[in-house]
Amino acid sequence: MNETLRYTQLGLAVAALLDKEEPLDAGQARQYIEDGSLFSWLGRRYDGEIDLSLYEAADEADVLERFQALSDTVDTERTFGVGSSGLALLAACCFEVLQEIHYFKSQVELLGHGGFPSRCLPTSTPGRW
Repeated sequence: MNETLRYTQLGLAVAALLDKEEPLDAGQARQYIEDGSLFSWLGRRYDGEIDLSLYEAADEADVLERFQALSDTVDTERTFGVGSSGLALLAACCFEVLQEIHYFKSQVELLGHGGFPSRCLPTSTPGRW
């Protein structure tokens, strides 16, 4: 699955659960991330409410790896403003990862073109940028 779609789909699924006011404590969400059981727990707990069928094992592993890295390095309450809702925490993690993906791609693009973003490079038409 495309990495952007991976986090967008999960974020939308979590938003749907938030809208239904489904309970999940932030501490529990952190535990499911840390022990790697997030997808199996979501699948069991919210079976029929959210669709995780698009996620293959590699997709789940990527999400868990990135969320675990966030858990290890980010004070989510201070950085995201999320302290009690586990579903809000999962949504915030999706947003953060999407932001990191975008930032990384823009940096690669910048470096790949001699320090200029591709939109600033001249086109093949003389006199046009």
